Amino acid sequence: MSNHGMVVGIVIIIIFFVLMILMLIIGLINLPKALEKKEKEKPEYKIRELGISSNATRFDYKPNIIGAIVDEEKQMLYLFRYSRFYQFPFQTIKKVDVLFDDAHNDAFWGALAGDALFGAVGAIGGANAMQTYYRKISLMIYTNTISNPQTEIELETNNNKIDLSDLKRFSGRLVHTVELIKEKYPS
Repeated sequence: MSNHGMVVGIVIIIIFFVLMILMLIIGLINLPKALEKKEKEKPEYKIRELGISSNATRFDYKPNIIGAIVDEEKQMLYLFRYSRFYQFPFQTIKKVDVLFDDAHNDAFWGALAGDALFGAVGAIGGANAMQTYYRKISLMIYTNTISNPQTEIELETNNNKIDLSDLKRFSGRLVHTVELIKEKYPS
């Protein structure tokens, strides 16, 4: 009886190790696919895929996560969030706004006052001065196309206080860039 129990135990251990080796082999077989998928999630992959000019100007809100690319050669503005790219031909862009969906009215009134005085960048400063919690901060891109007159791109979805200095720099540069595009490439 003890020999039979020992044989069963050894068979179970052998089956366990065979299964572990099979799982390891399957994992190694799928590793290149997983690495390729991870590579495709990077903005650089999409930049190559879209054929964005090498001399295009790029500025990020969060490096390799959220940013903008201005390609004057192709006359395109690209905004990206992770691997999702939004494309806007220069001639279609009307304006860009920064939207705040906040948990407290004081930030709304600060953003409203800042927007009234200084535009989209002022809205960020006004909301930041009120020190509140945000549910969502996003960009709204308005275009003159009937099929897609506006596009909302989430920048932050957070219930905590966030440092808005990087967001101010990014959105200020984006708003100014859109103004320059409209000036240089009128629709």
